[in-house]
Amino acid sequence: MKISKHLLLLAVAIVGGLGAAVTTAIAADELLLLCYRNRTIQVPSYLVARYVFKGASAGACIVTQ
Repeated sequence: MKISKHLLLLAVAIVGGLGAAVTTAIAADELLLLCYRNRTIQVPSYLVARYVFKGASAGACIVTQ
């Protein structure tokens, strides 16, 4: 009986880990607005740090007339 209990716990851990990985992958595909070189662009969340490092700011660009 102990072996089957351990296998069940292992299976639950694996399924939980896969669920977390899928959730992370879905969240990573979220598009965010950035203002980069006076243009509003949408980039995946995993690229935001690169654009901010190159001078982008969070949110849409503010247009003044």
